[in-house]
Amino acid sequence: FEEFGTPFMEETDRLYERGELLLLATQEVAAFKMPVSNYSLGLPFGKRVSEKRMIRLDHDLVTLRGGLAKDSVLDIDEATLDLLLDGKDARVSDTKESGDTILKFNGMPVGIGLMQEGGLMKNRLPRWIVQKS
Repeated sequence: FEEFGTPFMEETDRLYERGELLLLATQEVAAFKMPVSNYSLGLPFGKRVSEKRMIRLDHDLVTLRGGLAKDSVLDIDEATLDLLLDGKDARVSDTKESGDTILKFNGMPVGIGLMQEGGLMKNRLPRWIVQKS
């Protein structure tokens, strides 16, 4: 994951493939003898989205390990966060980022957005998060 400047994995971590989905766990978890569904093997890591084997990171991974990223990170303000939590896209004027970008609010990873030309950030927060009470 060169675009983020980190592999998002620790030395003992392993990636497991389930169709187009990748799950992050350890070798010990995979060797566990109790039968479990393979979707519960580990943390959702990402999903293959193209024939070129491009992987789109999962929201859970970004919120857990997005703090490790050195590149393709954007600090957002409260107004931008509010738009995203309303399920809307946002305009970001002072960024050169493009493509998938980890979003941080007050230094904490809150999700991932898709930066496009002209400063438009497409909202990629999961629908269960954008439902404000």
